[in-house]
Amino acid sequence: MNIASAPSKILILDVRPYAQYANERIRGAVNLCLPSTLLKRPAFTVSKILDSLATEQRNRLSSWKSAKSIIVYDGSSTTLTVSSPVFQTARKFLNDSGFGGHVYFLKGGICEFTLQLRDFVEFGSTSSSPSVSTIPTTVTTSKKCDSLCLPILSGLHLPIFSKKQPLVNPFFSNIRQNMDLVGGVGEPLPIRIPDSCTPLKLRRLPLWLQDVCSSDGPKRIADRFLEIEKAEKRRLESAFGGCSIANACALKNAFSKREPEKQEQKFSISAALERGAKNRYNNIFPYDHTRVKLSCSPGSCDYINASFIRAHGSTKQYIATQGPLPETFSDFWSVVWDQNVRVIVMLTPTKEGGQVKCHSYWQDTRYGQLTLRPLSEQEVVLSSKTNTKVRIRKFSLSLASQPFSPFREITHIQYVSWPDLGTPADPVDIVALSKLSSQFNYADGDEADAVTPPVVVHCSAGCGRTGTFCTVDTVIDILRRNKEYDSPSSCQTVDLVAEVVNDLRTQRLSMVQCLRQFVICYESVLVWKIDQLEQQDKVALQFEDGNCEKKDVEMAE
Repeated sequence: MNIASAPSKILILDVRPYAQYANERIRGAVNLCLPSTLLKRPAFTVSKILDSLATEQRNRLSSWKSAKSIIVYDGSSTTLTVSSPVFQTARKFLNDSGFGGHVYFLKGGICEFTLQLRDFVEFGSTSSSPSVSTIPTTVTTSKKCDSLCLPILSGLHLPIFSKKQPLVNPFFSNIRQNMDLVGGVGEPLPIRIPDSCTPLKLRRLPLWLQDVCSSDGPKRIADRFLEIEKAEKRRLESAFGGCSIANACALKNAFSKREPEKQEQKFSISAALERGAKNRYNNIFPYDHTRVKLSCSPGSCDYINASFIRAHGSTKQYIATQGPLPETFSDFWSVVWDQNVRVIVMLTPTKEGGQVKCHSYWQDTRYGQLTLRPLSEQEVVLSSKTNTKVRIRKFSLSLASQPFSPFREITHIQYVSWPDLGTPADPVDIVALSKLSSQFNYADGDEADAVTPPVVVHCSAGCGRTGTFCTVDTVIDILRRNKEYDSPSSCQTVDLVAEVVNDLRTQRLSMVQCLRQFVICYESVLVWKIDQLEQQDKVALQFEDGNCEKKDVEMAE
């Protein structure tokens, strides 16, 4: 297709995240960045897409059927794959019975277009963007356009899909091992049992831990994770179908053997979809019923990509969030202040594999009405067994409107030896990190206190590594408080790791993303429990030695 010979009415769709669109876009383009979980659903038609959009976007797209051609572009794609946002978006419009035009994709995306037609690229604010229904007439007369033709615009031919095909499971393609779970969650992974775990110690473990340490333990772990994935699939389907949490909790309680929950709210991610510019990723959203709301004036945006997390049976509280973006730095520190947070656990480097995973949100001193001042920074060895180091920063945080109130001391713990979608080399590190964060969070009180400040935990997206840490920390807390789950003599066989992960998944998407992370949850709890048994043995031995010495003294007398 040659732009110079194109019809006068052309609809241009930009499927990149809004932050990129706001920075640079083709003149007149409309941003239509939707979660892949929605795009892959045949039932999510163009009319439903329009219904889900903000008023301004919906108005600009309302006359789309009158367009003769639709052009879809992303950042730099030169080829199409079935899973790409360009393909999925184009298919929605092409398959609509009310559209009789043609659909194209822009080969090379905005990058190639900018190189050859920079005059028709807008930069910065989108407030003055023209209507999208017609492309500027100067484009059709530009001499630059004559040389573009197919190298830039390639016709899009889409396969015909049978209406008998089942709906595609609404899973986020880039964080799932497979979308349809047809092949399960992958091959079972062996669980690493500590060398110090003798057969005698193994028999002293809780029954549910003994179970996963058996020869068929890896298969059982994989099966349980598959059930958790299926449960989340159903929750996501209910979220997009407007189902209530009561129904989702029925699914959860069918999986769980513990106390049923009673909740009446609806599963929804509407706030996140409406405020996409504040999301680091376009597929990790907080549920509305657990999302953290900013304290702000009426009419202001109260959205931040963060969720309140607390598992049944534990007093540990968390705020799981994404790595802050520059435009959400002030929001992040507002949450820290409003929720009286004293400890932040950061589980990612700022850059990994050449990609920015999290921006350095502590470099400035002023964030809105809050003042952040550095107090100290040091590297400490997390565990003598692995010699892994963490960076501990201390800050003071104060609010301008409360000049006479004492500042709050914030401890920031950064652990960088944990790759995205992976696990640390040794589960000992996770156990040590759990202990370290608890020490700082309970510095001013007893760990047995019923109410403690929430710990902010984040990685890049705030789900995989974040969920793994929260799971291990929570399970250890439950074992400390409830001997029913900790005793080998108890008939309690509930798998605490699986229970907690499933619980956290009802509060935030994809907490513990993959089977490898699920397995290391068990390995970490196992490391902690074996260490507890060794400490008990030492105390018992010292007690016996003390009694022997006492008897010797009595005999001598």
